[in-house]
Amino acid sequence: MITEESVLTSFLLNSELADNLSLKQFTNLFPVTYRNNPLIKTLYREFQLERNTIRETVKANIIEECKKPEQWENLEDNMEVDDDIDEPYDEFEDNRLSLKQAISILSKAKRHMTYEIYRMNEDFNELFEGIENSKNELSDLVYGRIPKEGFGKDDAIDGLKALTKSCNDMLEINK
Repeated sequence: MITEESVLTSFLLNSELADNLSLKQFTNLFPVTYRNNPLIKTLYREFQLERNTIRETVKANIIEECKKPEQWENLEDNMEVDDDIDEPYDEFEDNRLSLKQAISILSKAKRHMTYEIYRMNEDFNELFEGIENSKNELSDLVYGRIPKEGFGKDDAIDGLKALTKSCNDMLEINK
């Protein structure tokens, strides 16, 4: 008997696609100058292990996916039947959007998201520039390159505060 599991298994796992490579075929994928490198065998073993891990994951996913119809059937058995389901459809309660309305809303959302991404990139670049400037100023101090106008204790503290603020701002953005 052909089952969903057998079809998926034969198609996804038992197929003779390009996932079965011999060591020689694998070696021939490399440039000629690297084909005698002993690390190719190690790479080949890693490739096989990774492929087997993926195949095991696919097999587990197939089994899990095939259980879902049974789960739905069990869920349907336990659900109460809604008596109002046979009532005529009321057009006044239709909250669906027309295609034009949906496209309009999605276009506005896309423009808004594009602007937000642009604004976030600008903020990120500004923060990164501030961190980079603070780092360079502190680096100059570490290597003894003191500016002509001098560099006092207050300048060092201000630089560290600016760096700390920039780092904290960066962390807030990434949350």
